[in-house]
Amino acid sequence: MKKLVTICVMAFVTLSMKGQDGGTTTAKVFWSGEEAKKETLYIPIADSDDGTPDYMAMQRGVEYLAPSGEKETIGVGDADRIEFEYRGEKYVFIVSSYDGKRLIMHAQIDDKLRILEYYYTSRDSDTQIVSTVMSRVLSIEGEDQGKNTKIYMFGFKGAMKEFFSNYPDMVEKVKKKEYTYKNVHEMVAYFNAQHGNSAEH
Repeated sequence: MKKLVTICVMAFVTLSMKGQDGGTTTAKVFWSGEEAKKETLYIPIADSDDGTPDYMAMQRGVEYLAPSGEKETIGVGDADRIEFEYRGEKYVFIVSSYDGKRLIMHAQIDDKLRILEYYYTSRDSDTQIVSTVMSRVLSIEGEDQGKNTKIYMFGFKGAMKEFFSNYPDMVEKVKKKEYTYKNVHEMVAYFNAQHGNSAEH
């Protein structure tokens, strides 16, 4: 019985990593070292989802229709950014780093300071049920991606002081607890208003 449960769990993980076929869409792919081009992407969707792309399945690579007419994969070393619209929603994926890994991550917020989503599986030690977990990761465009940090509730203040070490105004606001784990989006909005891509300098 235990062996059967293990096999079922492994099958579930394999399926969720691959995702279901959600059809195709036209995307703007910012190829590394090249000009951006329009490409046809094959979109995987989550197994129990409402039709949104399977972010976890796309982290390691995104399939597209290559010039040869064959289905090939855009890997983490091939592109810097992917933009597309799917089922009426706009999506941006950024190639960045977290925990020593290069990944294609969905961007919750896309500006100089980004909130990226990192997905992984977690197995309950008692029930052996596998679930998908999402963590939010802060990343500053154009800076050392090795500094990218997960947004933790505990140790938030220390982590943010280190993360924003090049931005005295941010460090001061974190010290004064103007920004905490509970209002991260306000913190990101302030940073981008002051230092973001559309900020006045």
